[in-house]
Amino acid sequence: MYPENVGFPMKRQSDGPAFFMLEMHYNNPTFQTFRDSSGIRVYHTDIIRQQEMGVLELGITVTPFQIIPPNQKSFKTSAICTASCTQNGFPAEGVSVFAGLLHSHLLGRKMKLRLIRNGVEEPWFQFDDHYDFDFQETRVYPEEKKILPGDIFILECTLDSTARTGVTTGGWGTDDEMCLAFLSYYPRSDLMRCFTFFDFDLMQAQMGFPDLFADGNSLTWMVDQNTTWKEYLNNKYAPWSQETVDMFQQIAALQISQSFGFCLNEGSNVIQDAESISGYPDMQEYELPPRDCPTKKSPERVPIEMTKSLKLAFPRMAATNGHFFKRLPKV
Repeated sequence: MYPENVGFPMKRQSDGPAFFMLEMHYNNPTFQTFRDSSGIRVYHTDIIRQQEMGVLELGITVTPFQIIPPNQKSFKTSAICTASCTQNGFPAEGVSVFAGLLHSHLLGRKMKLRLIRNGVEEPWFQFDDHYDFDFQETRVYPEEKKILPGDIFILECTLDSTARTGVTTGGWGTDDEMCLAFLSYYPRSDLMRCFTFFDFDLMQAQMGFPDLFADGNSLTWMVDQNTTWKEYLNNKYAPWSQETVDMFQQIAALQISQSFGFCLNEGSNVIQDAESISGYPDMQEYELPPRDCPTKKSPERVPIEMTKSLKLAFPRMAATNGHFFKRLPKV
């Protein structure tokens, strides 16, 4: 899937990785025994390509501070990659993106990655109006897309929690949530991660939340030895009023200042100091052009010359004299 002049370096003399590790995340809450035969196949060459590729990760940091109330048909969460991050992380000539992966979990229904350049929104970078957790793939773009220093990214995830009776939070489990995008680009640059982080200190001050700690065995976030973070939220807010839902929707959609943006390089060092995010940037929004679809016509019967081979292979079609759309009597 890589362009002909692009490769992923398996070992670099100075700053490259010394080894690679494949990590599998299994969702097996009932602890059933099973055998996993999945794996990967790596094709490598000693013919060095002209360009090294990099992967840019965008979205919401995976923390329990991402809060999604239950029973919501269309709950939107947003993340912004700020202009300061791309300004300090990409070369003056920019980088070329050739593929992208959008990633959410079971509540995800729609995802959209938007790019704003000089106050004008470009055609959507990537979007999926029918997101399916069980059908995820990296999509290779028909034409490469450009990212320039100073560009702003907005990632939007639309979630459906109508099947949940309790709160959902961000996390690594399948039943938790994420809102991330991964862009494959070249030439490799310093910027590796560009995140929006919900300000839990501010949430604590305004909403009276307690401190949290992670259980060392289950990695579950706890408020005390007997109460999980999710149990605390459900006890505090259930039944979830519309006012409470609206408050968390404003936080998740970045409509009020309770989040900040930051970016990291390959060594997880900060490229740009964290900056407060309060709403979307001023921009001229992109409008999707109307689809030019042909007028729908009723299917026509298409007679086919029924050769002896076709009659043997398709006896029912033979019974209709080669007409595909003729309804057959019930046998």
